[in-house]
Amino acid sequence: MITPLEDFLNLDIGTSWTKAFLVSAGQESSVKTTLKLPTSAEDLSFSTNLLIGKIVSKSKTPKIILTSTYNEAADLTKIFKASFVDKETVRNELFDWFSLQNFENPLILDGGASNYLRNFRVSDIGAYLSFPISETDLENIIGNKSLRLETIPEDRNQLEIEEAILRSSFSIVPELHNPAKFNTLIITGGILSWSTETTRSALLLLDLMAAGKVVQVYRDDAAFLSSYGALIAQKKNFKSQDLKTLKNMGCLVSLGGSGKVSLDYGLSEIQEVTISENEIALIPATSSQKVELSIQGSEKIKFRVSGGEWGIILDGRIKPLALEFGQEKSRQAVLSWQQALGKVQLLEI
Repeated sequence: MITPLEDFLNLDIGTSWTKAFLVSAGQESSVKTTLKLPTSAEDLSFSTNLLIGKIVSKSKTPKIILTSTYNEAADLTKIFKASFVDKETVRNELFDWFSLQNFENPLILDGGASNYLRNFRVSDIGAYLSFPISETDLENIIGNKSLRLETIPEDRNQLEIEEAILRSSFSIVPELHNPAKFNTLIITGGILSWSTETTRSALLLLDLMAAGKVVQVYRDDAAFLSSYGALIAQKKNFKSQDLKTLKNMGCLVSLGGSGKVSLDYGLSEIQEVTISENEIALIPATSSQKVELSIQGSEKIKFRVSGGEWGIILDGRIKPLALEFGQEKSRQAVLSWQQALGKVQLLEI
């Protein structure tokens, strides 16, 4: 007799969106169904109930697992006969899984709505924009976004503003400024997961990375990561499986100016690449290609990396970037960097 596969319905009740994922225990963490609705913050059960109703009709008896930044979400377990996993447990489970995947010094960068609720200097955000805008208009746009977190960018200018807000939010992350420590970055949530122009996320990260910093980047393209942590907390056998929604994007290298990089693919010859000041270049490499990367300098520093959808991107811009809000020179520089990475041909991995 064949035992039927067990289904799990994971709901991540976020600040702006409530996301639902239907996962089968026999599908190696593949997500069968994904739905999302704006979070009904005044009554969390409303959006949660709508999503459960839409998905349960397609599945016989899924086990419901909830996770949320809202403490009151734990009270929903009685209403929906669900299990609740708090965010600290989710984080611990994810970092255990990262260890099993041999992720070196993993760091999660979450692009979710909570970033838009922080206190910002408008000039810091405006410095990363390629178009002219007054400080008052920019303040109004940011204020409106903080009141309606579920809204999505309607045009490229709004997308730039949201990306600039994330730059300001992530700029305080100390690991991005420590070139002595290699990190595996896992980007998830908001435009980091949903954007179809993924090289814009590469530029966002490179803008913040100190000279000499090297990272490997994975993208959670379904914003499933938090729900996955809750899932493996409840069903341990998922921890030994691959996460299909997590994609290896490649390696980012911030040289901080002109420099030379050596790439050892394990072949007879080592490839050497010279980067000019302010140049951004892509070295094609797939996710299956393991590379020993060395930055030439007073000390030869070696890193074990791989390619991915972005390949290996080398950044020769001087860090920190000399950008100033309201200056045409800064706007032209930002636009030229966007165009440079926009021409990158993404790789099939």
